[in-house]
Amino acid sequence: MDIPILLYHRIDDIDARTTLCVPPQRFQEHMAWLSENSYNVVSLSDIVSHKKGKVKLPAKSVAITFDDGYLDNYTNAFPVLKKYGFGATIFLPAKFIGGESEWDRSPSWPTAKLMDWHQIKEMSANGIAFGSHSMTHLRMSKPKFIFRLYKEIGLSKKILEDKLKKKIDFFSFPFGKYNAAVKLFVRAFGYKGACIVKGQLRDDSDPFRMKRIEINTQNSPLENFIKAVTAYDRPKFNIMQVCTHYAWGGQEIYPARLALKLKERGHNVVFVLCKGGFLDEKLKGSGLTIEFLRTRSALDLNAIFTFVRLIKKHRIDILHVHVGREYIAAIIAAKLSGKKIVLTRHLLTPLRKLTQRIVNKSDAIVAVSEVVKDTLAKDGLISRDKIKTIYIGIDTNLFRPGAEDRAQARRSFGINEDDFVIGNIGHMGCKGQESVVIALGEVIKKYPNVKCVFITEVISDKLLDALIDKCGVRNNLVLREYQEDIPRIMRMIDIFCIAPRFEAFGMALVEAMACAKPVIATNVGGIKEIVTDKFNGLLVPQNDNAALLDAIIYMIENKEEALKMGLNACKTAREKFDSENHVKIIEEFYSIIS
Repeated sequence: MDIPILLYHRIDDIDARTTLCVPPQRFQEHMAWLSENSYNVVSLSDIVSHKKGKVKLPAKSVAITFDDGYLDNYTNAFPVLKKYGFGATIFLPAKFIGGESEWDRSPSWPTAKLMDWHQIKEMSANGIAFGSHSMTHLRMSKPKFIFRLYKEIGLSKKILEDKLKKKIDFFSFPFGKYNAAVKLFVRAFGYKGACIVKGQLRDDSDPFRMKRIEINTQNSPLENFIKAVTAYDRPKFNIMQVCTHYAWGGQEIYPARLALKLKERGHNVVFVLCKGGFLDEKLKGSGLTIEFLRTRSALDLNAIFTFVRLIKKHRIDILHVHVGREYIAAIIAAKLSGKKIVLTRHLLTPLRKLTQRIVNKSDAIVAVSEVVKDTLAKDGLISRDKIKTIYIGIDTNLFRPGAEDRAQARRSFGINEDDFVIGNIGHMGCKGQESVVIALGEVIKKYPNVKCVFITEVISDKLLDALIDKCGVRNNLVLREYQEDIPRIMRMIDIFCIAPRFEAFGMALVEAMACAKPVIATNVGGIKEIVTDKFNGLLVPQNDNAALLDAIIYMIENKEEALKMGLNACKTAREKFDSENHVKIIEEFYSIIS
């Protein structure tokens, strides 16, 4: 279990020139929350003993640290710590005690007063520990500073120990910068451990690079503080997410978003994908560990060996596979490695009988809708108890209602502000684009200012092109390849309309709903679990172009009712399909099977 180590700098009113200030009232809220929620404030020595397996700390444990020794640590933080009986460790740059933060000096970054020895000794006598933050707050990762390390690491320790008459056991690397030589010096001078500024939640057992959560101006509101601390309350896993599809769509976008959310919540995530594909480009620079795989068949020996190698290389706890082609190879590799495996089924296409029998050997199966669960369990070869329906989550903060960029977005698509805009996003031919074109051809006869935007993987389709010309909608239709700014597009449209013949879930449908857009969709598959007719959208029968036309006309002519449906759609998306709730459900699912 990881123990969160909080890092504060200044406890003072916000200064626009620095991000280091946490207002005193917010610091009081933080400490009050820790007290009210029965957190144990422990020392860095306790954490080192915990890392070495010598002691087992309670689940709700936290350490509090401050870097630099600002005067406001004494005037504003110390009274609050005494009020709640909390200890803390403050790291001091020995040369500047009683002076100012000279290392901060620049036209755009303010210096501040530091505590003096009298104040430090008073705090030391009242349960506050101190550590070294070097002699001069030197950035010590560069080789040319190697000859100054005795002064920065050793002499600073001696000065603090002589003044406080106490052993100084911990060091904090200024600016969080260090290298192997610096760590060696810290260890050689008798420190028990060292802290860096910040890092991923998942820590290792090395007491000389203890990672901390920096609490600063941006993340100091109480809800953000709570999120940062409670992230440590969950078990952390090494997870391999696997999606090797080359193209783009909900089945590809969802695993990427899930992986990023899991990483954000402290898990170590490895993503296995197809080299040169959509996800390869999308996840560059994401911070995820990327591995490549090309599977030629369901029983690909190379894929099995690759999975086994990657499981061992990254010490994987859980494989989570999103593509049916990899199910068998991943299951065999997981069983050979003694690891857990989860499969997510995104499609309504039935699996082959042999595949079903092998899939039943997995530890758990996630169905993205109840209709997918029914399809998987239909033949009785996969245990229904092994299948759990978990709806896909979307970022409802990203996909939110608003009109702030509506006019600009419309101009970029050549659409007028007073046009009525229909949106359709998804694979060409899979989201009923043909039916929407046919309906549009009739709609514009009565409402010529109606436009439709298709976002798809290709904008050149011979059959669709012929249909567009036949229906006379060339000037009313905008076709664009996949865009990164999908939330902006969702906010610029008036309604979202898809007419698939089958649909396992419908992620773009939920994204539109989160943006408070009323939706029109065919009454098929997982859509029926998302859209409630005449509440948050309109459902129409499959292959019924007349009904689709009537639904679009209804939305155009009944703006107040459409607005009400849009608000209900937003509420549905936030309550049932929010990604924060979704990732918590996934984490609980992992915990149950592990």
